[in-house]
Amino acid sequence: MKTKSPRVAIQGIKASFHEEAAFKFFGRDIETIECTSFKQTCDVLESDKADFVIMAIENSIAGSLLPNYTLIRDYNFAVHGEVYLPIQLHLMALPGVKFEDIKFATSHPIAIRQC
Repeated sequence: MKTKSPRVAIQGIKASFHEEAAFKFFGRDIETIECTSFKQTCDVLESDKADFVIMAIENSIAGSLLPNYTLIRDYNFAVHGEVYLPIQLHLMALPGVKFEDIKFATSHPIAIRQC
């Protein structure tokens, strides 16, 4: 008899770094639950709609994600494991766009700090 795949809440969408971390920790046989915020991942876990949450709490460049530590404390959750995931970000443009033509880039503040 096959056991049920773990339901794992992540902040972000499929193919995000959080989903990659979930695959690295649990393997590919999981059900990913996409959430728009880290708080929502906690709400989903608390309401038993997920079995686990993958949540970034440290970033080697940007440092500690203190709001996420606060969520873990406030929800009284326990940390069950750790995943180290090397991150590579790339600046991409449409074909024909020259690097010197790019005047500014907009992204998430943590992602910008990683560049």
